[in-house]
Amino acid sequence: MATILVTGGAGFIGAYVCRRLVQDGYDVVVHDIAPSGNVLDMISESWGMSGLKRIQGDLRDASVLANELSKNVEAIVHLASPLVDDVESDPREGLDQVIRSTCNVFDAALKAKVPKVIWASSLAVFGRHAGDCLTPISNDQEHRSTSLYGAAKSLCERASERYRAKGLDTIGLRFTFVYGAGRLRGRASYPSHLIRNAALGNEVVVPFSDQLLNWQYVDDLADLVGTLIAHPVMSLHPAYNVNGDTRTLRDAGKAIERALSGSVQGFEPGVDVNYRTTPMVLDDSCLRAEFNWEPKHDMEAGITASIAMYQEMQRRMADVSSGAEE
Repeated sequence: MATILVTGGAGFIGAYVCRRLVQDGYDVVVHDIAPSGNVLDMISESWGMSGLKRIQGDLRDASVLANELSKNVEAIVHLASPLVDDVESDPREGLDQVIRSTCNVFDAALKAKVPKVIWASSLAVFGRHAGDCLTPISNDQEHRSTSLYGAAKSLCERASERYRAKGLDTIGLRFTFVYGAGRLRGRASYPSHLIRNAALGNEVVVPFSDQLLNWQYVDDLADLVGTLIAHPVMSLHPAYNVNGDTRTLRDAGKAIERALSGSVQGFEPGVDVNYRTTPMVLDDSCLRAEFNWEPKHDMEAGITASIAMYQEMQRRMADVSSGAEE
């Protein structure tokens, strides 16, 4: 059985990726700076993954990673990264975490003859635009990062090209606004918090209801990672746009209300200043054509699935409490 190493595997996207890989029959090793007490613990038991091997470590220390890669690892999924605001608030630490960690992963994979690294780049490499945020951004659009986080991811894309020239298949995925059950942190986490609060029976008011977002349901991204791992030949590009469903927060609130009548109490108009000029449509035709992949969930389907997951988690917690009382 082949082994896949997932860095940041205890986090939000990582937990869903681990589930997909286990379902595909891989042995999965989670490498995370906080391998317990994270999102994976919230949902792994529900998915029958409580026995996953977990390694605690900082990717800037290449020795721990090198030791694990000596054990027949077929691919690395590199998702470990600080958040946007973490990089902005502490540039020295944040940039070091993004850039040195990513280059250490590439370098360790090349030395250990691991053939493929799939890693999380970001929409942030493209920066902000003064024009229409609905004009699709092409896969080879010039990078004009306006944040340190975006600049760091852009630099990692450039670095990946050097490793590709040496034979390592590095595939960067430019994620946008990822949502789903279990997301706890990050500047763009409030859509997930809206869904969670409604699913747990709380009344919600939708903020920034005129704001467009490019909604990406986390399970679709896990499906994409599984598809890329199974792809038999080297990718054609070092990084790919990944497009979601471009909809407003008002649309999301209406979808929540349809799923849970009476949960949405109102809509606050306006847009989020953080994303007022962020491009919200990515041309991902390169990705779809090359790997024959497309997301299974539009925004409504993703919200419905997220609500169902939160409700299942709540039932399991109630069952555990009931068992403890008995």
